[in-house]
Amino acid sequence: MSSYAKSLKFFAGFSAIYLAAVACINLWLDPFGLRNHGGRLSHARLVKAIQVNRLNPDVVFVGSSSVAIGLNPEHEVFQDYKSVYNLGIFGANFYELGHYFRHAAHGDNLEKAFIALDFYGFNKFMEVKPGFSESRLNSRRMHPRDFLELYFSLEALTLIRDANVEENYFASNGLLPKLQNWNIQDREELFAKHLQQNILEEGGMYYGDYALSEKAFQELAHVVSLAQKENIDIQFFLPAPHATLFHYVLDTPEYWTIYKEWLRKIVKIYPVWDFSGCNRITTKSVDSSEEYYEDPLHFTPKVGSLMIERVYARESSELLPKFGIYVTPDNVDSHLKEVEKQCDRWKQENPKTIAWLESLNLKPALISSRQE
Repeated sequence: MSSYAKSLKFFAGFSAIYLAAVACINLWLDPFGLRNHGGRLSHARLVKAIQVNRLNPDVVFVGSSSVAIGLNPEHEVFQDYKSVYNLGIFGANFYELGHYFRHAAHGDNLEKAFIALDFYGFNKFMEVKPGFSESRLNSRRMHPRDFLELYFSLEALTLIRDANVEENYFASNGLLPKLQNWNIQDREELFAKHLQQNILEEGGMYYGDYALSEKAFQELAHVVSLAQKENIDIQFFLPAPHATLFHYVLDTPEYWTIYKEWLRKIVKIYPVWDFSGCNRITTKSVDSSEEYYEDPLHFTPKVGSLMIERVYARESSELLPKFGIYVTPDNVDSHLKEVEKQCDRWKQENPKTIAWLESLNLKPALISSRQE
């Protein structure tokens, strides 16, 4: 045997041993958290696709981070269903979310879907995030590239060093555990920090370039069509950001004009439950002792529970009037006017909060005219 052939044989053998060792380590230590948890947060688009295949859920909650944090699949409303899964993915626009709904519907069990519609998710300048891949969706088999990433990649080995940090993982039902220790003394500082991130920083909830995405509306229509074809009960809802964040939509004429157009186009496709605005929940004081908000964008499962009960149990407590309005083409204009009235009333009744917001000097940038 020539020296070249011997070297090639040695290299092939060494490579096989190396890959086998990497696979064994990854299988044993579970760096992506799929065996011991519900998947790693930093790889949500991968692990949640895999979990949908594994669980083949009867009910899914679909949305971005507010869903991942605020909707608990263990709510008693769904106790008769075998598998309820939180398919919330951080930073996802609606094009992504529509594809994940289709992935869940590709199984043979899906009966219900509770789907969030975020205003920022319909911004045509909000691109899909790294990690999104259509090739891994709508198939019950793991894509070969994902298999290699999970078990044979060096990246997996680098994740091992922080494998014990609990906040890095989703629960097995897809819910993300509590983000931080809830401390009433830190609330104002925390809210100010998150308002800054969501209003002024690129990638936040609101930033300068905004135009409605026709691609997102087409995806919404596809979701409705598929649900009707497969006899899946879908309920759409607008999440409930705290009034201190929603205030900037209403208080910036350019955004409010587009927001109204957005909601009108939404309900032409399908009615929606609206939990946003300035209602009894969203206007809770920033330093309230009630654990309703993790931060201005993310409500807690306590609020999520009220949403689930309102939509599926049709309950409307006297203590929570008008939390959750069913908006259709017939009432959308009157509803938008009522939202304006409620928020104007909130501003008048809370001058200290408004003065605090103004002191932060957070003015959303004007919408530019750049094109895709």
